[in-house]
Amino acid sequence: MSSQPTEIASDLQIETRHCERISVRAADATGRPITNEVTGDAFRMTLHQMRERERLDPPGDKSGEEVALVLDGTFQVEAAGESYLLSRGEGIIIPPREARQWQCMSASGQLYRVVNLASLVGDDGAANG
Repeated sequence: MSSQPTEIASDLQIETRHCERISVRAADATGRPITNEVTGDAFRMTLHQMRERERLDPPGDKSGEEVALVLDGTFQVEAAGESYLLSRGEGIIIPPREARQWQCMSASGQLYRVVNLASLVGDDGAANG
């Protein structure tokens, strides 16, 4: 997502939009679960549709502070040297730069994640690390 508004022309008026919507699709054309993502200036929001035993391993040194919520299914999360089993309706906050790994433990699952990209930037505006 750009920090600039998007202009959409319709008939005789131009509509300016400042927000970006994310759509949820459960699978691609081959039936494989997919990830839906939108990135703004400070946040990355993803909706993961995952199958049993499918894993997600974002690099800890490049991962900002994360807030995640299990929308459906059960997930095992290893984060900051700790292990959690999260089910529908449960969430977690993971500190920036901590290794993390998600694994779907149910037949299918849906995971909502928001990563704060700004938590990786120092007071001087430069990337930390």
